[in-house]
Amino acid sequence: MTCVPAGSEGDGVDVSPVILDCRGLTPALTVLRIKQAISGQTAPLRVLLGPECGQEEVSAALAGAAERVQ
Repeated sequence: MTCVPAGSEGDGVDVSPVILDCRGLTPALTVLRIKQAISGQTAPLRVLLGPECGQEEVSAALAGAAERVQ
């Protein structure tokens, strides 16, 4: 999922990204929380990870859904 600055899409629709704070969660709970969030929305999703979660590890666990998350 990619964030696009307001007004650059050309259709006049401003879609604000949703920010999901997963700091302090275990890697398994982080993946579960992200999957819950992307299943119920179409807006861009940005995720804040804590030091206990590696971006590569979370992306691998999300598989194909990882492209919807920043």
